[in-house]
Formats: sequence, C-alpha cells, structure tokens
Amino acid sequence: MWSGQIILKNMSNEEETTFTYGDWLSKTKGEKRQLSCELAAVVDEEEMVDTTTYIIQVKTSDVTGGGTDANVFMTIFGENGDSGTLAMKQSNNNNKFEKNQMDSFRFPDMLSLGDLCKVRVWHDNS
Repeated sequence: MWSGQIILKNMSNEEETTFTYGDWLSKTKGEKRQLSCELAAVVDEEEMVDTTTYIIQVKTSDVTGGGTDANVFMTIFGENGDSGTLAMKQSNNNNKFEKNQMDSFRFPDMLSLGDLCKVRVWHDNS
C-alpha cells in the first residue's frame, strides 16, 4: 500500500483531523517494512500526540538456560494507551538474548505513551 494521508471529518462540528504517513505499508517496500502503523492526529496543524523513540534494554540472567533463541515480544502500556505488539527482532548484538547479555532494541517514530505503567513480555517457545 502507498504512503499517504487520511482525513476524517466530524460532520457535527465540521472539524477535520488529518493523519499523515510518509512510508509504505509493505513488508517489502520502504524503510520500516511494516504492514501497520499508528499515526498522531493533526488538528489545525497541531500534532495531538507527540512521537518518540523507545529504547528497550533486556538483560538476560547469568544462570544456565538464562538465554533463549525464541522470538520475543513486548507490549508497553502507558497513560496514553499501549504500543501494540513489538517484536524484539533487531538488537545491537548479532545473537540476541544470550546468557548474561544486555540487548538494546530501538523503536523509532512511535506515538508517545506518556507515563509508562507496565510491560508485557512473552516468547513463542520456538
């Protein structure tokens, strides 16, 4: 799918809200290579929710079996909602989630969740 703009018009008050996306919604095209996105509403040229970059650091245990080769996922929750499912795919380390290792994952251009209150972490046991 193309990159583009979505304009919603509230028919009761004629207010228009614009959502703009500057990349492809595609697994094969564009910089992000994703099939979905979240967009901040823009009303009267003012962005209603800030965007931010989240850096997630995961430190695995130093005990035997403390690492994993499974696919790991996380959802972050904050006062403005949640992040949806984040796949912990690209780490600063080539072999992520090894025993006694710190991995960093960068998630740029996300809608700010405000004050964070919890995370949910899981893996697929693969």
